[in-house]
Amino acid sequence: MIEKKKHFVWTNWDVEFSEHSKRIFDIINPKKGEKILDAAIGMGRYAVPMAQNGAFVIGIDSSKTMIQNCREKIINMGLDNKISIKSGDLNTRLPFQDNEFDKAVSLGTLIHIPNYNNAIRELIRVTKPNGLIITENSNKYHISPLMEKMRNLFEIIVFRKRFEDVVPIYIRSPKEILHPFIRNKCNIEQTYGFYIILPNSFPYVGTKIGIAQRSKFISYGLMKNEKINKYGAIYIVKARKRVDEI
Repeated sequence: MIEKKKHFVWTNWDVEFSEHSKRIFDIINPKKGEKILDAAIGMGRYAVPMAQNGAFVIGIDSSKTMIQNCREKIINMGLDNKISIKSGDLNTRLPFQDNEFDKAVSLGTLIHIPNYNNAIRELIRVTKPNGLIITENSNKYHISPLMEKMRNLFEIIVFRKRFEDVVPIYIRSPKEILHPFIRNKCNIEQTYGFYIILPNSFPYVGTKIGIAQRSKFISYGLMKNEKINKYGAIYIVKARKRVDEI
């Protein structure tokens, strides 16, 4: 996305490391010496613990404000030798060579990317053969992402905001989410579904009070069941780039 305005997402978005984050961090499983791409890095919610775990992280973000704030944060934490940040946009070609990263992750970002297939192709391109690509997506088969999308449309229709003046939301089905991985010859190692039963976006009940995240069995207990997890609010893909794609 091109930063055309000062939106709260790009100026104040420093999300705490939560139970949700921990579950995703365990899926990423960063290891010492790995080179990991974080697209988009935001305020380093995942980049920081990945670096603390011994990985070298290169983050990209399209927001100059976010990059500046994140750089200040990692310098203050003494992690500037483990985390590097570049300007980059998942809507365009990424500024990296082919087969550069051991892992590429995109978390909490693809919901705002219109050209999803191209974004996944780019994540696959920059990942080494046998490397992992891990993405977090919002599932249109669950009420929570639908509510977010309705709020997005409400701002445009009722408050007459221009589309480019809101943070656009794009929700996709699991089939749509998996399509570019399969087409680009990745092996799907595992899919995960968070919040299959409990909605996580109701004001205060969901994200503010965090009931959905605290109800661990209901929210995460079925996350590996592939027959059920495709109905979760959050759909996570862990794919491995095939060696024959060198």
